[in-house]
Amino acid sequence: MNKRIEYLDIAKGILIITVILSHSPFEYAQYMYWFHMPAFFIISGLLYRDGINFKTQFLKFYIPYLCFSAIDIVFDFLISPDMASFSNFIQSFNNHIYSGKAAWGVFWFIPVLLISKFIFSKLKTHFKTPYVIAIISIGYIAAHIYSIKVIPNEITDITEKYWYPLDMDVVPIALAYYAIGFYSKNILQYLVTKSSMIISGIMCFILFHINSTQNIYYYMNIKDSYFKSIQWDLIYPLCFTIFILAFSNNLYNGRLKRFLNYCGKNSLIIMYLHRPVGNLLLDKIPSLGWVSFTVAGLGFALLFTYVVDKYSATKTLFKGVLPEGGLHLSLSNSHS
Repeated sequence: MNKRIEYLDIAKGILIITVILSHSPFEYAQYMYWFHMPAFFIISGLLYRDGINFKTQFLKFYIPYLCFSAIDIVFDFLISPDMASFSNFIQSFNNHIYSGKAAWGVFWFIPVLLISKFIFSKLKTHFKTPYVIAIISIGYIAAHIYSIKVIPNEITDITEKYWYPLDMDVVPIALAYYAIGFYSKNILQYLVTKSSMIISGIMCFILFHINSTQNIYYYMNIKDSYFKSIQWDLIYPLCFTIFILAFSNNLYNGRLKRFLNYCGKNSLIIMYLHRPVGNLLLDKIPSLGWVSFTVAGLGFALLFTYVVDKYSATKTLFKGVLPEGGLHLSLSNSHS
């Protein structure tokens, strides 16, 4: 079990770095959207356990959510001082509560994950497995039909009229990935072998190749309800997720392994802080490259984590560790 959790944390560490890259000036940032958020939902599904206390889960997720919302807004004011006012703070904070497309960056993820976990728990409690899979599959297809028929083909055209509270319109997609993770538990040991790493790696290379040569130009952005291909939205994320899991399981002991493990365990803080820090630097240094953006965002978040871990109060505020104890909460290690 310890090994399993270790390599999942390593995988989360890799994935959270790809999240930073997707928000940086990285030339190939669009490719990160192929898999990073679906993979987080899949891993969360792998870690699902019956008997979830959702009141506790809500506090563990939303205490850090609210604290980092305030920090995110303050950073925005540092970038645009002329916008700094109490009324604008309240307006921005309301957008974070509304979440989804109304809030910049990654804030959509936590509400969608919580809702997906809650729905999956209720479905699993009240229906047999075939019915659960059928219901989730219908939701997955229906969400794609909605995206194809309603959501504009250009991301820049997805305006306020397409906003839904808590990004509820993307929950069926997230729920599908979550369920894939849960129902993959029994075959997980076969998916993380060296052979699996090689095969999935080859498949990832092939997908990169056919993306351009076959004029597929695959793209998905879950937050913006942009999922236009029922088949590719399964094939691309699953291939890359399997490769990352297998790579993480077969990574040799060393500094890189320990570093990625630490990043994975603290992915919540990295998720929330990398964008405001990176964007502030980009505002001050427009020529800032993706390497500097990534190092700065990741480095500041890890330094912040180091300080947070020193005090129980800051652990509660920024990691969701409740005073009576409990598991550390992160984007990636929601073990229940």
